[in-house]
Amino acid sequence: MSELFCVGETDVIMRGLTTYSGYGMKSYIVYIKREKEKNEIHVNTHYNVKSGVYKCVIYYDRKLCDTVEQFGKLTVAEIESQAYGSYMDGAR
Repeated sequence: MSELFCVGETDVIMRGLTTYSGYGMKSYIVYIKREKEKNEIHVNTHYNVKSGVYKCVIYYDRKLCDTVEQFGKLTVAEIESQAYGSYMDGAR
């Protein structure tokens, strides 16, 4: 099993940098994970982008919610908290 997976630019719905005290400055992407009939929203904090394709490391990935509608209800604090959590998951 590969430690990397690809996300296309069209599936990335947010890019950011954590700003809350104690999180440091971690860059992250929020993207739609399209699998079968699901479209879960995930956050990833370890990736490289080239030609519109994000190569992400699986260990730094975390589910945010089940739908784009649910994502729209999340606060920046909630998103950044999960982004920091995904970073810590991968750092273990």
